[in-house]
Amino acid sequence: MIALAFASCQVQSDSNSEASTAIEYEKSGYLTDASVSKMYDEMAFHGATQSYLWGTSVMVNQMWRLANLKVGGPLDFVTYNTPEQKYNIITSNLNTPYMVAFPNLEESGPLILEIPEGKTGGIINDIESRWVADLGLAGKDLGKGAKYLILHEKMEEPANHDADFVIRVRTNLFWIGTRILVAGEEETKRLQEGHKLYPLGAEPDTKVLNIGNTYYEGWWPEGYAFWEGLHEVVQIEDFPEETRYILQFLKRVGIEKGKPFNPTAKQKEILIKAAEYGKAMAEALSNGRDHLIEPFYGEGSKYTVHLGGLTNPIHYNEEGNYKELDGLASYTYEAFSMSEGMMKNLIGVGSKYLASYKDADGAWLDGSNTYQITIPADVPMKQFWSFIVYSQATRCFVQNKDRRPGVTSREELEVNSDGSVTITIGPSKPEGVLDNNFIYSNPDEGWFTYFRIYAPTEKYFDKTWVLPAIERVK
Repeated sequence: MIALAFASCQVQSDSNSEASTAIEYEKSGYLTDASVSKMYDEMAFHGATQSYLWGTSVMVNQMWRLANLKVGGPLDFVTYNTPEQKYNIITSNLNTPYMVAFPNLEESGPLILEIPEGKTGGIINDIESRWVADLGLAGKDLGKGAKYLILHEKMEEPANHDADFVIRVRTNLFWIGTRILVAGEEETKRLQEGHKLYPLGAEPDTKVLNIGNTYYEGWWPEGYAFWEGLHEVVQIEDFPEETRYILQFLKRVGIEKGKPFNPTAKQKEILIKAAEYGKAMAEALSNGRDHLIEPFYGEGSKYTVHLGGLTNPIHYNEEGNYKELDGLASYTYEAFSMSEGMMKNLIGVGSKYLASYKDADGAWLDGSNTYQITIPADVPMKQFWSFIVYSQATRCFVQNKDRRPGVTSREELEVNSDGSVTITIGPSKPEGVLDNNFIYSNPDEGWFTYFRIYAPTEKYFDKTWVLPAIERVK
């Protein structure tokens, strides 16, 4: 908020924001020179906070891109096959091997992507977390294998290519990710090595590399370093018209394509404060998503759908004709990947996620406390469910003492007499609780959970099966 004042009188601001200031006018009606200067600072600050929200959709992909490039090139696939290798990926699942490549069309030109026949679930997203295409079982190849031609939206389609399908991307930077949906090392290896990515007209030279023990961080840095990372992407990318207004906001604080990042002392001060406020805004949209959308089971429910702030996977509201920035930041602050299938209510296909950040009493989930949740019997699924604990700070698996951040129905769990399963989460394991039904938390660390249902059935969608809130054990 900004308070108004004339030279002849002063109106006090009731805002506690450090960004707030008074607007002063001359008696003639013009702003004072000091207020003109203040308004430029205000525009820079407020534009930067909104740039931070948009930047979450970029940086969530950029951090994984940097991890990939530690072990391979932009046309190589890097695999993340074990929970330990996926430990620092934002809200990763526990159960399926990942493989991902991060091409740059400006460098490579048109690309050919070969998908092998088999049970894979792949997607393509651009650097702004905009869905581009599904691949594999959910894609146009339907799991039968195919050759895709990938072009930037501004590229002309070459004549005489032999691709089965053509995909157009709106940015130079994008990623191709695939989950292997079968068990067994031999079949996993065949499917992973069957993926090829190479420039049109070239011979395939794709390497499939494993991340191994390479250390990486899937979460982006805080403070000034966030803007340094975003500046790096701005230098590479030509963003579509839909979001170029953000580039005006970034220019105000010294981030501009083709120019070094060398902000003035005032710009740096604004950037540091905007990163603090932008992060808090993103946390409010994410952790406090129940203020943005209706909770899954209605008012008072402690569960929200993590993608619930978006109407489609390209985050452009067609009915209202606007960019869904709030819903986008709500999701990409804590998660990656968009797909058309994720947005659809498909019975017996795909997966659905319920996110929770608070206990039954409405208090934030805190690693210093002990909690229990009892998963009712007959979870509406054709495959399995999982309950995973993530760090509020990093949005990755909680770094607990036994490196076991979740529980799945694929494990041998203690089952109650009515068929339900009780899971306990806390800093120490209570007496009588089995290891497989327990997840360690870290004292003084906030955490949240995703409850995933794979191949959900009717009772999930009609909400006749209800997941109860997490209860604090007092």
